[in-house]
Amino acid sequence: MSLQLLLMRHGEAAFSSPDEMRELTQRGREHTLQVSRECLDSLAGIDRVYVSPYLRAKQTLQLIGSLAELPAAETYAGLTPDSDIDALIEWLQPQQGKVLLVAHNPLLSRLLSQLLGDSGHYGFDTSTMAQLTMPLAASGCAELDWIKYPR
Repeated sequence: MSLQLLLMRHGEAAFSSPDEMRELTQRGREHTLQVSRECLDSLAGIDRVYVSPYLRAKQTLQLIGSLAELPAAETYAGLTPDSDIDALIEWLQPQQGKVLLVAHNPLLSRLLSQLLGDSGHYGFDTSTMAQLTMPLAASGCAELDWIKYPR
């Protein structure tokens, strides 16, 4: 069995502190809903959902869940903006099926580049969603199925 990994960056958030408590802006909510609607077919059949402990990521997931039927999410501390990329990939290795991660940059850009085996930088604006397919989570093992940016 392979791993189909959906990556979602949280919607635009207001600037405030502490960083962990920043809330989505109206624009962030609108963009998240727009991208989620356009990716609804891909959100069907998700096996597991993991979300950053930060408020803006949890709010993003709530919006996705208002449109798509998702399993209960698990909060994972390794999905914060500056989490260790190698530790995250190691944590992902036993995962199979269809998994949704709701997290932050620069983590998601770095994860995407590493899984694709590409040293380039992928733009991962707020409310961006991407889907990758791989036999297992390891550097250079993934193929990018698509990436969807908000309009």
